[in-house]
Amino acid sequence: VSLGHPRAIYELRAGASFRDPVALAEFDSSLRSAVESSLNIRLDDKSWTQCTLPPLLGGIGVRAPSQLALSAFISSSASTDELASTICNGAPDTIITTARSMWEGLTQSSPPPDLEAGKCRLWQGPLDKVHRARLQTSLTSTRDIARLHSASTAEAAELYRKPPSTRDGTRLTDPELSIAIGLRLGLPVAKPATCVCGSQLDTQGDHALSCNHGVERHRRHGEVNKRICNASSEAGFLAVLEPPS
Repeated sequence: VSLGHPRAIYELRAGASFRDPVALAEFDSSLRSAVESSLNIRLDDKSWTQCTLPPLLGGIGVRAPSQLALSAFISSSASTDELASTICNGAPDTIITTARSMWEGLTQSSPPPDLEAGKCRLWQGPLDKVHRARLQTSLTSTRDIARLHSASTAEAAELYRKPPSTRDGTRLTDPELSIAIGLRLGLPVAKPATCVCGSQLDTQGDHALSCNHGVERHRRHGEVNKRICNASSEAGFLAVLEPPS
């Protein structure tokens, strides 16, 4: 999910923006509002934190500038360290020292090797794990903790790591995408109602997705069968779908 991410990274790498938390908070707030408007959802603080994590950590990859500022500046300074040292006659840069101390204090990790210190992802990875651990600690229900673990699997993250494909069934309509992200972030996706089986429908959609009497479960089953049949046919095997009962 881009939403101006490359341009934001350029701005964050160009200066010590991590020292201006107020400006970063305003940037975060604007980005959060844009996500809510685009997806037609309302994010609380916990769901927003999860939203900003990488897909393999349970998020959807909308990166908050406040979380990227520190690693972007450190990696940029590391990649230009030799040139900066030549220009400044080897004078130490206290801002870089402060940034690295902040990073080490937050992550309790060792910095990347000098030859790879210019790669932002090597600095950002440990920070992402810290944010994810804090999010998990803040969750109070076993359902939400299980949901976060489930969302962090490679299979669950696949939808957010590749371009959507009509052929593979990953190109969703606007309502489908809104519901899919709502389920991933633990947001309400339905209004309370009574199911055809007589049970109460919950706002998180758990019963609607698992009820034996609901159409959604049978539709998903049919879609999986169709995908397997198509893949088998493309591989040269004889595959025929059973007629619907």
